[in-house]
Amino acid sequence: MSYLLAVIAVIAAVLFLMLLRKDARPASTTQKPFSWTGIGRQLDYSAIGATARQVSDWPGLLAENCLDKDLGSICHTLTPDATGLWWEVDLQNAYDVKRVLVQNRRDCCAERIVGAQLQVLSSERKLLKAVTFDAQQMTYSFPIEIRDVRFVRIQLARGIINLAEVVTYVM
Repeated sequence: MSYLLAVIAVIAAVLFLMLLRKDARPASTTQKPFSWTGIGRQLDYSAIGATARQVSDWPGLLAENCLDKDLGSICHTLTPDATGLWWEVDLQNAYDVKRVLVQNRRDCCAERIVGAQLQVLSSERKLLKAVTFDAQQMTYSFPIEIRDVRFVRIQLARGIINLAEVVTYVM
């Protein structure tokens, strides 16, 4: 009986320490987004005046959070299981895009992006290329290799969009 009580006490202590450790993390950890060298020049969204929008905003989790270079902040659409969801960045001018890197939310719900499409569009909003998020990952790197891209859009038929960062690389 005392052996069983000792085991239960150890398990309770471990669980308590895990909870303390989880609660000790700051709400937003300023982590740099994943970056690769040799895949093009990363666009500085603030320098070019890029703007982000999404179909709806969860309070405080705005579209521009996915442009802030902080993996601890996220953009998040409002209505669960809504249809026709989208998030996009307007690059303000057309660029020759080499690659788009998407950082998934780190703390939960990474599966929500599966089935969505990354779309690149022209200034006239003509679809130039679409790639599907076909598996749950933390980091997606999509080779684009398309000229004259103005909009980078993530489209989801049904669910919730919640991401940490979207990075555009140009040729």
